[in-house]
Amino acid sequence: MSTAVRLGYRTDNPCVGVQLPKSQLTQDEMTVLTRGEFALLLSHVQPHYQPLVLLLVATGLRWGEATALTPGDLDLFASPPTLRVTKAWKRDGDRHWYVGPPKTKRARRTVSLPDELVDVLMPLAAGKTADGLLFTNTVGQQISSSRFWTTTWTPALDAATQPLRDDGTPDLDAPRLTRRPRVHDLRHTHASWMIAAGTDLFVLQRRLGHESITTTTETYAHLLPDQQAAAAAAAGRALGGLSLPSDSRSIRA
Repeated sequence: MSTAVRLGYRTDNPCVGVQLPKSQLTQDEMTVLTRGEFALLLSHVQPHYQPLVLLLVATGLRWGEATALTPGDLDLFASPPTLRVTKAWKRDGDRHWYVGPPKTKRARRTVSLPDELVDVLMPLAAGKTADGLLFTNTVGQQISSSRFWTTTWTPALDAATQPLRDDGTPDLDAPRLTRRPRVHDLRHTHASWMIAAGTDLFVLQRRLGHESITTTTETYAHLLPDQQAAAAAAAGRALGGLSLPSDSRSIRA
């Protein structure tokens, strides 16, 4: 409604002071893929866009940050190889796209890259100018998030969740994806993989470009396996020596 007022469609905003209702969802709002699930999904992504999808899951960059990258942002011969996030796609008051600063001050950051991703990015950056877009659509222009969703991401999800034989009939024996992640879930997947590998939350905060460590802990603390095990052990020690109700003992027996 604020946009409608700004564009002159309305003279007032009837929603001023109205708070949105709290979410009533009972399931997790993020979808975290296993490596096998991601590999299956990637195999159905158009080859032209596979390097972008790989970068998203390997770095945790936001869509607007990743699609604004240029070869000049890469330092593939450093040890370790890195990329520098200094900009992202934005919309102005007329809804036109432009490249501006990233989301927050912390979002301006350096992200280290795995060697496997360097092998993918090296030929992609070769021959491009330092300030040209690293990732483009098939005609060399900015990648539209909405068009990517409809023409690339959704077809890949459909193919991964409902695999078909060459004759168009369902292939019941083929591996399939049982969930439909958003593109942004690749960022959550990256964070999950980093936590599973033992990455400290403060390091993850800087890698993801969160303004506050609170955002990182509130979003991903439930994925910490060691801390969850330690908490369960602590709860067990607290319960030690307590006499359980008789029906509970019989159930355990």
